[in-house]
Amino acid sequence: MVDEDRNYMRHPMDIPIQYTIEDQHGGNPSLRNISKGGLCFRSDETIPVGSSINVTINLGDLSSEVKCIVAWVVEKGLFYEIGVKFDKTSDVFHFRLIEQLCSIAHYRHKILEKEGRKLTNEEAACEWINKYAATFPEV
Repeated sequence: MVDEDRNYMRHPMDIPIQYTIEDQHGGNPSLRNISKGGLCFRSDETIPVGSSINVTINLGDLSSEVKCIVAWVVEKGLFYEIGVKFDKTSDVFHFRLIEQLCSIAHYRHKILEKEGRKLTNEEAACEWINKYAATFPEV
């Protein structure tokens, strides 16, 4: 899913996130997609382009926080799609961590849905690593 106007491949995600703007709680939107350069989420409220925000992804006992800058905002009826870029190039590591955490959470949900097995984050991570880590795409 590469768009000519985009620099990086987007990975669709459906993971809840949190964000803060200048140490004030901002909201609990849903992550739409993530890429090497940033991420996109849906929010009930708009955020001014250029705002500095902290985005946190919590998956039970696993979490990651990354500093971002709001790059674009698109109104979509009752909500806004907000695109943010990672604040530092060193946050590529955070991207990989977030991408893998989201993949593990998605795997955990898929196993519950398809097989009825409830996995802990650790069990899901171990299974996911054994099945998919070797073929996980490089950035």
